[in-house]
Amino acid sequence: MAIEGLYKAVRDGDLDKTREFLNSRSEECNMIITKRNETALHIAVANGRVDIVKELVDHPKLAKSLKIRDSIGHTALIRAVVHGNRPMVDCMLKKSPSLINIRSSSGNLPVVMAIDFGQIEMTRHLFRAEDFIADQEIQDHNGATLLTCAIYAGTLDIAWKLIEQRPRLALAIDKYGESGILALASVHRSFPSGRQLGFWKQCIDSCMCIPLAPAINDQAGQSNREAINRSSGICTQEIHDQYYDKLLSEMLQVISESESQQLEAGLVYDAISQAAENGMFEFVSKMLETDRRFLWTEDENKRNIFMLAVLHRQEKIFGILYQQDTTMNYCLTCLDLYENNMLHMAGMMKEEYATRINQISGAALQMQRELQWFKEVETIVLPKYKESKNKGG
Repeated sequence: MAIEGLYKAVRDGDLDKTREFLNSRSEECNMIITKRNETALHIAVANGRVDIVKELVDHPKLAKSLKIRDSIGHTALIRAVVHGNRPMVDCMLKKSPSLINIRSSSGNLPVVMAIDFGQIEMTRHLFRAEDFIADQEIQDHNGATLLTCAIYAGTLDIAWKLIEQRPRLALAIDKYGESGILALASVHRSFPSGRQLGFWKQCIDSCMCIPLAPAINDQAGQSNREAINRSSGICTQEIHDQYYDKLLSEMLQVISESESQQLEAGLVYDAISQAAENGMFEFVSKMLETDRRFLWTEDENKRNIFMLAVLHRQEKIFGILYQQDTTMNYCLTCLDLYENNMLHMAGMMKEEYATRINQISGAALQMQRELQWFKEVETIVLPKYKESKNKGG
């Protein structure tokens, strides 16, 4: 019954009653008091009782409860972190700074839990606390997960700082099975090209004219630089782009120094295919500048980056092919796993792409766009490939 009384006092925010327990039965305040393996401190955090959290943390006999994990493996600090409650977090870290390195039972550091739960400002706060991740810890999935989550959240300043301190994280695998370089290739808004006009909109605005050899430094579409709310974890677009450039440059340096086996393990080839599919022109072109062997990158269906560009109607990626004088013909003769050639790719339409162009009304105009794309590819493939059949006949 005494434990039940402690639970109710903490849950209801009864500071006087809680102090009575601390003064007369402090050992119970250090005990697990619920079926979910929670201490009084866990309950106080869950119910947002900042004053009671401070009272419990400051008690000299309750240091043990700071390190106890509940039934899902969270310390009271981690619980406060995922709730984004900074006063509680600061109170506990002031009492015991080492808590910042105590992981959940699944092996995640508090800062990783913060970004995993979308608590961007809490992530920034913990990240600035100090060099909180020791060398041996930043090399495991925590460092990689923090990096990939920072990229997906748009907090490229955090991602860049991590890569600057630990460059090898670029190829490290996170708890979701992704690497930093793959994450960077998967997020459209991280790239200037991801904010540019799509193929069909450009066709309309230029009287249906497809650009064949886009310039490397093309900055079309970057005039629309809206400031994004700082509280969302993203700086103004200009600063965001600067961090993207720095981040990609750091990763490319690591990639240039890595062996093929390391590149494969770090999902670099997957990242290039993903970037080609997403139309990430800057990413793909800088990858090819770093190492021309990436020209031969293929996805799981044995489709090279130019086949993917055609399939997904990414004209800027396709335009890179025109700059490859010595390898252009070879790229055009490649077949995928199902013996489709480049022209087959132009005749196919991915479901998500069909949805995108259907947003622009007019069946005749849609057909005209598709026909122009097909004819453009047809002009460069070798004659025999215009008549060749795939495995489906």
